[in-house]
Amino acid sequence: MTTYNNLKAYFDNLARNHAQILHTDAEKHFFHCDLNEILSGISSRVNFPAVMMADYDYSFVDNNSDNHLKKRSIALVFLDHAADVDDFPGIGDIYSNMEQIADDWINRMYDDKLERRHAFLKDFQINEITALQFSTVDNNFGIWLPIIATTLHDIRLDTGKWTDL
Repeated sequence: MTTYNNLKAYFDNLARNHAQILHTDAEKHFFHCDLNEILSGISSRVNFPAVMMADYDYSFVDNNSDNHLKKRSIALVFLDHAADVDDFPGIGDIYSNMEQIADDWINRMYDDKLERRHAFLKDFQINEITALQFSTVDNNFGIWLPIIATTLHDIRLDTGKWTDL
């Protein structure tokens, strides 16, 4: 069964293994946080470039069949900091670099799907992705990458979790 923690661990692993991110326990470049935290000045606690799992929600798909699905919407944020907000060529370089790293992650997720390394990527569709450039008030610039991970959902009731059944 896929959970929030499974997805967080997967993205943490990608951050540890991407040559430009190189997240470690000692030098953190991957975070899971709320959008408000990103926008309210996290740069003092973040090593750049950074990747964040910034949003997570899920829905269910019934399809009137025995195969119920759970669709998780996840926002990945690829972010870097500009020392000078008026350095427009440097900011352009940040956007280009963050876009390339985001593309690297898309390519890796697609390869993991093809190689069947993770069940939650079975229905990963790159045509469902619309990435956005964004900036924050504290000179951070990056790419907002929404992705969807779909898994089967076992709809059977676990009677052991109910005291009245």
